[in-house]
Amino acid sequence: MKNIPILNITQFEKEESLTDFYSNDFSNHIERNKKIVHKAHKHDFYLCVLFSEGSGTHEIDFDVYNIQPGSVFFFKTRTNTFMAI
Repeated sequence: MKNIPILNITQFEKEESLTDFYSNDFSNHIERNKKIVHKAHKHDFYLCVLFSEGSGTHEIDFDVYNIQPGSVFFFKTRTNTFMAI
């Protein structure tokens, strides 16, 4: 089985100095963290993603979901995820 990296919240570049919380708009998140989110990965923290615009697909535990404005995704820890926008 493929070795999928597990990301920690401290790996994400952020503007706030909060250690247990991370918030960003998606385009900025992708640009600032492109080295670690450009391929399938997992997280060791809970995650909520809200899309207010745009479209694409989001692969979650190897099932593909469409992204559209208003899409919300909640992730428990160790969920495999990859987005194609």
